Amino acid sequence: MSLKIFMRNKYIHLCILHLIFGYALFAQTDPVKSCMPEALIPATEFITFDKEEVCNGKYEREIRPYNFQLYPRKADNMGSVKIAGTIAGCENLTFCVNKKLLDQSETLAYYPLYIEPYGHFSIEISIHAELAEYNISYSSNGIDWIIIASKVVCGDAYVVSGQSNAVAGSDPEHDELINLRYGNSSENQYGKYSRTYKNYNINPNSGWGNSEVGGTIGFGVGIWGLKLQYELEKELRVPICLINGAVGGTGMDQHHIFEQDPFYYIDSPPQYLFGSLLTRVYYSGLENYIKAIIWFNGEDECSSANPETGIYTRDFDSLYNSCVEYLGSFRQMYVIQIASYTGPDAGIGFVSEDQRELPAYYDRLKVMSSNGIGLKNPGEGQHIHFTAEAYEVLGQRMFNLIERDIYGNTLVDNPEPPNILKARKEGNRIFLDFDQILDIYYSDPLDNVLSVIQFDVPAIAKYNAGIEGNSLFFDVDSSYQSLITLVSYAGYLPNNDYDLKCYLRNSDSIAALSFYNFLITEGENPISVVSNSIPSSDISLSPNPCRDVAHIKLSEGCGESRIQLFNFSGKLLVQDVFSGNDYKLDCSNFNPGIYILHIISKCGYAELKVVVL
Repeated sequence: MSLKIFMRNKYIHLCILHLIFGYALFAQTDPVKSCMPEALIPATEFITFDKEEVCNGKYEREIRPYNFQLYPRKADNMGSVKIAGTIAGCENLTFCVNKKLLDQSETLAYYPLYIEPYGHFSIEISIHAELAEYNISYSSNGIDWIIIASKVVCGDAYVVSGQSNAVAGSDPEHDELINLRYGNSSENQYGKYSRTYKNYNINPNSGWGNSEVGGTIGFGVGIWGLKLQYELEKELRVPICLINGAVGGTGMDQHHIFEQDPFYYIDSPPQYLFGSLLTRVYYSGLENYIKAIIWFNGEDECSSANPETGIYTRDFDSLYNSCVEYLGSFRQMYVIQIASYTGPDAGIGFVSEDQRELPAYYDRLKVMSSNGIGLKNPGEGQHIHFTAEAYEVLGQRMFNLIERDIYGNTLVDNPEPPNILKARKEGNRIFLDFDQILDIYYSDPLDNVLSVIQFDVPAIAKYNAGIEGNSLFFDVDSSYQSLITLVSYAGYLPNNDYDLKCYLRNSDSIAALSFYNFLITEGENPISVVSNSIPSSDISLSPNPCRDVAHIKLSEGCGESRIQLFNFSGKLLVQDVFSGNDYKLDCSNFNPGIYILHIISKCGYAELKVVVL
């Protein structure tokens, strides 16, 4: 055969080279225009795809990619696209993967395949996690290409659930603006890579799609969910799938699992909603790859006829255990504490306090504040909901925290909300000590802050407020000082003023968590927060990286020092106090990775990264 004749048949050429070199061949788009999706027809006329059981055998799913599908990226930053089935009258088959990048450049990859006896075949194609969409087609002759799926992507997956604030939009005009800003539109580069799996849908041919705020077609993830996807895609440069199982007006009890069938759910009235969420996650093939779960509800529990401490925690425990059992690979769960509003005083207090205390019971859980994100929705009866701008702020808060916890990227200094550590008396002065420095510049007017602080004794005047380090302090009348034993902050907003600016904030403007009936004691501030940094000449850490023991050395005169060691998920691993200028940090029991070391002393404050080998 002459070289000229050989070159005429591109298909044979590609197959022979594949057999010789054993890899997929890449080229620019020019050589094979017919592999572009516009020239293709649906593939189901020719291939009968194998099926696999999902959801404990309740449903079947074809082993093939679907339009808009997101494949989870694995440790090698790749996703695996499996295709298996039978095709009659064909000995050889070639798959073509057309990759279109963010800059609109394209590449083609070809995967020649030998067909087994009786027409069966199977193939596994790797796709890269990046801002790219893949169109996958096949041909039996190298000329006629038949589409299987278009706009397939590879990236990370998240789950959101709860009630209306977890999936809320605003009004049609603002929702459309948000879709243009963060969704699949020509006004931004990243929204087209946002994916979700449709509500109550077990038909994969129409189950996958681009995320949007809401609407009737089932791809809604809410304003802050869409903002979160956009920011993650912009920073990480990979597509993001967010499956939102929230249903407005539902309580925790409606999200519990049906023990006899975890994938069972009732649409109307909504019940066993965790089964609906699980069905979507499992049918999409993401059950072992969820990065984080975000839960936002509690307003329904606030209206309980018999509110009490622990009522939310008891119901939440069942939900958390279900997540561990069926979505156990998640790295972190986030609970968004309900925002302060003018509803039932005790109900808001009990629920917000239960939520604030959840991290004490669960290793993989953190609480984010929704206080102070912005104005409430002005519509009638909408005072528990927010404006579009406020939901955008919440999406940014969650993005900053997830970036640190899940990906190890510290984009802001304080992505977590301040949390109360201690309430104490000194004479007629009350101190509220938090776990981080409060920022007087970002905090709201202190007179407004005092208006949302309540004691177990009503109508006690509060005055002379100030902020010092991690503490809010104020005075009360000395004649009442001995009577008060409990203090509450925010949660309930007086005088029906649901837009009252009344929040303590950190340096990233994140408002402190609400608390309720917190015990007032005596004693000292539990942490000595200082704002000045320890000079680099006064501190050393060696060896770093370390395997066994790292020595922390401070200069003379720093006095008693406090250290705290955290993993990158923010879990406190070591807390100790030492005197002198040399502390031995035992690293032998820690997994390899990067850890964050906080040091507080009279010399100042330092934050260091410790690398454990």
